[in-house]
Amino acid sequence: MTQTHKLNSLSSCDEVSYHMHGRQAVIVLRGEIDIDIQSCFARVAEMLHPHTDDIVVDAEGVEFIDSSGIAVLGQIAHNHPGRVTLLNAPPTMLFILEVTQLIDVIRLESGHLTKYLDSAVPTHAE
Repeated sequence: MTQTHKLNSLSSCDEVSYHMHGRQAVIVLRGEIDIDIQSCFARVAEMLHPHTDDIVVDAEGVEFIDSSGIAVLGQIAHNHPGRVTLLNAPPTMLFILEVTQLIDVIRLESGHLTKYLDSAVPTHAE
């Protein structure tokens, strides 16, 4: 069963949502991922179940990301024992990943997010 979660309890969390598909998590980022969004993004990272096999972070809609957003990506990559994939990262984000050497621990891919989603109808959590 697919579950979609949007952290509506935080007013500035339209930029971060996540989907659970069995033992796989998909985090969708959009807009500006900066210090104002960092706590929301970090909260999603903390909510990931420790037995999640894979984490996919879709960054196709990211317009800007600062060091606070990159730090959360780094925490996810270093704390998660499974595979972490960054999907559709914009060029500026790729540059930051190279400089910080996170590119060595995060798998990069491009393509449609639907490749990672099943056909179940998502539910929204408040």
